[in-house]
Amino acid sequence: MSSYLCRVRSGHSWVAKLCPVAAMSGAHSKTMAVQIQTLYFVFAIFCLWNVTNACTDGFVQLDQGCYYFSTENPVTWIDALTHCGKLNSQLLSIETVEESFAINLHIYRKHGHNKVAYWTSGSDSYQQHRYIWMNIGIPFSYTNWCHPGPDNYDGNEDCMHLIHGSNGNTCWNDAKCWATHVFDDNLTKAYYRKT
Repeated sequence: MSSYLCRVRSGHSWVAKLCPVAAMSGAHSKTMAVQIQTLYFVFAIFCLWNVTNACTDGFVQLDQGCYYFSTENPVTWIDALTHCGKLNSQLLSIETVEESFAINLHIYRKHGHNKVAYWTSGSDSYQQHRYIWMNIGIPFSYTNWCHPGPDNYDGNEDCMHLIHGSNGNTCWNDAKCWATHVFDDNLTKAYYRKT
């Protein structure tokens, strides 16, 4: 059963945190009071510039953005595109090793050795054996194919999903775009939103 990962490409959403400044005690000497006021002022400035990347409620902050995991029925690749569109997002394209690592680590922490799969925007439907990220229209700059790589089994596996195996590893696999693969009852849908 394949889930999917969606992404929203937008600017960063920053939240400034203003730290409270404690009241001065009248018992301090004037010099000490100036030093403490200066210290509080510097501390307040540093706190003001302590910004964080904020995720919407229900989303999990990972290295590359905000991820939302839901428990919906399995979907085909086309259905995944539709669901992502309804979320004002796109199916995931994994563009760097770091992004792949962050996603894989989260999947492992969430599922351990349970088998799961997640649709991505990867496809070779336009030109066989030339995979591109459909949402951004560019070829893969990084790959993490399961051994021995995309095999186009039965001659019609044109969509790519992440497979997390019982060994705890996550890799990429080509699959039939209309398939909803059944691995286990604990499959979780995932939407990826990059802020």
